[in-house]
Amino acid sequence: MPRVVVRIGARILAEVGDGSAFPTAAHLASYAGVTPTTHRSGSSIRGEAPPHAGNKLLKRALFLASFASLSSLEPRAYYDRKPTTFDRTDRSAPLRC
Repeated sequence: MPRVVVRIGARILAEVGDGSAFPTAAHLASYAGVTPTTHRSGSSIRGEAPPHAGNKLLKRALFLASFASLSSLEPRAYYDRKPTTFDRTDRSAPLRC
């Protein structure tokens, strides 16, 4: 799996660069498209959902990196524990946190 990690790291580095364009981690998360968006229409609020916008290549690389981290004990324990708070049919939900 080291080749996978190197490829994912290279993709993240290629998309983000040196990171100087992002003053905070929140700016980078927004650029990657991993921050939740609130859907509102007038006075109704229909909840939050993952955005469809953002850098698709960076978002995919971060998602693949989160799956690659599941071979370690701590991330795996978090992943196994967290789905109880989410819909059981969507096993990727904890990876978006």
